[in-house]
Amino acid sequence: MIWMRKIHKWVGLLVGLQLLLWMLSGLVMGLLPQDLVKGNHNRAAVAPALPLGGIGPPVQPISSQAMRSATLTYFMGEPVMRVVTDEGISLRNAETGELILIDKARAIALAKSDYSGPGKVVSADRMEAPFQDLRKHTGPVWRIRFDDAENSTLYLSAEDGRMLERRNAYWQVFDFFWMLHTMDYQGRDNFNNSLVITVALFALWIGISGLVVWFDSFKRADFAFVRRWRQRGIRFTIDVRDSEGGAHKTVSVKPLQSLFDSLAGQGLPLPSSCGGGGTCGLCRIEISPLQSILPADRRQIPETELAQGYRLACQHHIAAPLTVKLPHGLLDAKSRQVKIISTQFVTPFICEMRLELVGRDKLEFRAGSYIQITVPPFSGTLEKLNVPEAVREFWISSGTPTDFGTETALYRTYSLANAPAETECEIVLNIRLALPRPDRQGVPVGIGSAYLVSLKPGNEIELKGPFGDFHVVAPEREMIFIGGGAGMAPLRSMIRDQLLGNKSDAKISFWYGARTPQDLLYCNEFNALESTYPRFRWFYAFSEVADRGAAGGDTGFIHDIIKRRYLDDHPDLSACRIYICGPPPMLTAVLAMLAELDVPKDHITFDDFGT
Repeated sequence: MIWMRKIHKWVGLLVGLQLLLWMLSGLVMGLLPQDLVKGNHNRAAVAPALPLGGIGPPVQPISSQAMRSATLTYFMGEPVMRVVTDEGISLRNAETGELILIDKARAIALAKSDYSGPGKVVSADRMEAPFQDLRKHTGPVWRIRFDDAENSTLYLSAEDGRMLERRNAYWQVFDFFWMLHTMDYQGRDNFNNSLVITVALFALWIGISGLVVWFDSFKRADFAFVRRWRQRGIRFTIDVRDSEGGAHKTVSVKPLQSLFDSLAGQGLPLPSSCGGGGTCGLCRIEISPLQSILPADRRQIPETELAQGYRLACQHHIAAPLTVKLPHGLLDAKSRQVKIISTQFVTPFICEMRLELVGRDKLEFRAGSYIQITVPPFSGTLEKLNVPEAVREFWISSGTPTDFGTETALYRTYSLANAPAETECEIVLNIRLALPRPDRQGVPVGIGSAYLVSLKPGNEIELKGPFGDFHVVAPEREMIFIGGGAGMAPLRSMIRDQLLGNKSDAKISFWYGARTPQDLLYCNEFNALESTYPRFRWFYAFSEVADRGAAGGDTGFIHDIIKRRYLDDHPDLSACRIYICGPPPMLTAVLAMLAELDVPKDHITFDDFGT
């Protein structure tokens, strides 16, 4: 095995160097503009051809040899016959049949008529092709060189004056890297040469030997199933607590499983839209500040929460007894059946869905909470969806497949948009139809949102919850809500709860960012709340509207608007609590703006869930 490792190392170096050359040469050829490489940027405009009618056959015979073809065309503005015989190619006057020779003077004139650059002719040489610059042609040619900065060189046929190739310094660079790419260091055009085949065989050997060396590098302790077998009688206890310390449960689990899988096996499934891949950040739980922080944790969890011990359950495995805190409501959450009352698109891409609990069951929740909806196996198509015409046109133009569905059950999470005190058995959701941008052709539509907007009144779905820790924590302080997109849902719930339910006397303002006036939802509702409750103000801005007067509201990004119009002149930001929910770019911009204003981090509560 030692000899295989040594050979693998050195052969791997050789193959690696060639792979580097392939990537480098491919990059250079991709970056070089083809117009410069082909010399088209110095090519003179071609005058339109005149009609060739009215010209009879030549007076003199064309050739004593067998003629293969004769083509009537133009040469230097005059009609000529291009004749191909057994002897070769020649040009003859279309009326007299007189032979036209491509001498040095004519070759230079032809080159000048084709060239529009700043250079002058410095040489004209008659040569015999093929050679390196003209390897795809044969026969006599004229090489005309110009003295410009690119060393432009034109090659013309010495038989009929045709322009064969335009060469320059760009082409020389391209040709050099083309040689490296093909590994044909002589002819430069043969992809089946022995060097390419040899490197391919070496790469195959590297792959096979790499698998052998990789397998040999493992020890028995590295195989999880071996460790599980050795520890088959061992169980670790997880002390599971509610985020507020209320509910409590102790479970016994097997070692080496992820916390996500272990809790799901105990009937405590955590929210997730990535299936435990560490990309959605929804399975965030509190473990311990001493628990190692993994790269996925840093990508999905703010530094302040990492310091408190928040980690992604899907990324951490059980190797010892643990105490974990779950999102509020998860310990005693139960599945419920709900019936759809109505669906209505309140913006082109956001559908308001009203649900009623089957059996008049009650749903107790805190404003800002979310629920988890089960998406069963289904299939659908755009043709059967009742969506606005603008959405249908965007869907088609984005290249998104019009057929969608899933063969396995999925779970998606959505924030509640109504306040707890408004109703006991009705739920309001804002479902944003997740369509990719046109520059991301072929990306499928969001399965969860497509499933929900395909449902009709009377259909039933299954949900679990409510969950979540995004809620008002200091109702006596001034509250500033900042949102955008589908982040409207939890913020609307919290604002309505404070105004209609808690009757809070604190000052409340809501700053909402949308792209266009068509993307603004619940405008009349918030206008009515502002008229009814003097302590409440709301503002909105459009990021893709240039004319403020035509759209109403402000224009620009909401983080710039609130900073300029309110926060810069606020007498005491430390006395406020700020709640944020919206698309990731908006959230990032708002957090950066608040950090610039030195707003205490523990006075900021945000949630990027479901947006």
